Amino acid sequence: MTSAVVGTLALGGVAYAAIVQEPTGVVSCRPDGGSETNGALSTPLATGDPIADCANALEDAGNPDIKNPVAYQDGSLIVVVPSNLVPDGVTPIDSRYVVRPEVRELESSLQDWVDGGYVCRDVDEQRAWAEGELKRLGLDDWSVVRAPDSVNDSSKPCALITDETKGVLQIRAAEDQHSIVFEDGEWPLSDDLHAAFKGDCLSLDEAGKLADELISKYYEETWPTTLVPDETSSCARVDATIGGDVQVIVYGPTKS
Repeated sequence: MTSAVVGTLALGGVAYAAIVQEPTGVVSCRPDGGSETNGALSTPLATGDPIADCANALEDAGNPDIKNPVAYQDGSLIVVVPSNLVPDGVTPIDSRYVVRPEVRELESSLQDWVDGGYVCRDVDEQRAWAEGELKRLGLDDWSVVRAPDSVNDSSKPCALITDETKGVLQIRAAEDQHSIVFEDGEWPLSDDLHAAFKGDCLSLDEAGKLADELISKYYEETWPTTLVPDETSSCARVDATIGGDVQVIVYGPTKS
């Protein structure tokens, strides 16, 4: 899928703030078992549930749904097909989620440019933010550490988060990623999303429509916006990532 990008990327791709070490990536949705036939498409693993992600993507595209869907892993790719079309010798995934939902949201938050891991914070501020995210998501088995000799200075005023060890987020001083990734030093979409979501308390549906409206100002085509119900929250929140294409995920209550 291609995008008409208004804010030109200075690099061919984005080095993510964190690579969470569980199966993640792209889901291939195949209504009749074939990868390029009868409405097949690919979609990000946005929620950690590949069957749900396929259902949402196929419905959004107006493509046929998958009857009695099952998922299996083919290398780094997750494939969803009808249960009667699973290839011989392949064992379907026996869990609804291939990535725990709270871990998938952590990954999205760490890669987020709106108010997440790509916001320019110094080392101490970034550590406090990361610890707050782990607490919010109930990831008590994860921890945050500061990289040795990681000190902010004029050349490295911000901080990045990496996870070289599973379950451990490491904070290190870094340059402002906006100035590296975007030629004009900013991503207008993330700025607009931040302004729009900062003041208003929106339901999931309201927030999804607002996000789509803002995306359409800058892009002709992106990954479809993913809506993730969260009835424990009072207002919707948004993550926006970019790396080959734009992905916006909105979390929030179904009723305002």
